[in-house]
Amino acid sequence: MRFAMTSFLLNVGMSVDEILNLFNISPDFDAEKTLYQIEHIAGATGNVYKPPACDTMRTYGNCVGKDRLCEKISHPLGYYERKVFIKNKEKEQGESEKQKGNEKDNGKEKGYENEVKNKSGISGE
Repeated sequence: MRFAMTSFLLNVGMSVDEILNLFNISPDFDAEKTLYQIEHIAGATGNVYKPPACDTMRTYGNCVGKDRLCEKISHPLGYYERKVFIKNKEKEQGESEKQKGNEKDNGKEKGYENEVKNKSGISGE
């Protein structure tokens, strides 16, 4: 499991030090040994490792949970990329709807201001 987790985290951009800090809570933590292993997986010896495919993770009981997206994707990195894409898309849509709501609210305020001005005889210019 540690290999899979380390290779995954390295491939999504975490640094060696950040990963080392994650493992320091393990009861059998050995900083020197862990650092060596992380650097090895990161490519210090020439080979950069990718995390195991989903089938391999399931075989070893390391799959953290299966959902509908898993039916279309066979690798944890593909799953991660798709989830990030979906999250960013939802964020953009939320911001777009929020902006539309603000524009609508501003239009109502301006309409109300013009209505008040017209009733009071105040010129809009």
